[in-house]
Amino acid sequence: MDRLKTTAGICAVTASLFLAGCASDTGAPSASAPQRPGASAAVSAAPSSAVGKGRAEVLSDLVFATRDLGGEPRIVKRSEERLEACSIDGSGVSPTVLGRRELLAAVNRLQQRGWTFGGSDAVDASNEGVQTHVTSGDWMVFIGAGPAPADASGQDGTNASVFAFSAQATCSAS
Repeated sequence: MDRLKTTAGICAVTASLFLAGCASDTGAPSASAPQRPGASAAVSAAPSSAVGKGRAEVLSDLVFATRDLGGEPRIVKRSEERLEACSIDGSGVSPTVLGRRELLAAVNRLQQRGWTFGGSDAVDASNEGVQTHVTSGDWMVFIGAGPAPADASGQDGTNASVFAFSAQATCSAS
């Protein structure tokens, strides 16, 4: 439960970064992080389990799951390759109010792609919104949605909600 609270905090920070315009180097929405020229992920930077989903597949699953929540999510680009290989943080805004029903619909789409969910009792609700987590192999994803802060409502006031996710995998130590 402590990990859930910690990662929920990460989601909130991710959403704040997105809303502040700091979520990516270019500021443009992106469903995949661009590779730096000449950069290659070290074998030790890969999730430790040889069985299961790779980062690209997890990212694809998350974009698929959140497609109906609002705009395409912005993905945070990590400067450290090891962290980039073993984590994915993203967020987006929605013109509609997102709640439990929309979160469960996103979770259902993840389940269609093989993710495990603890059931609707695993959804935590608070004044800040709703959140839950799903797992697949070494990956754990925390996903949540809530009201958009006043400074994120957009120039025409169209953004009613934000959503965020944080995916983490066990990485090798080296």
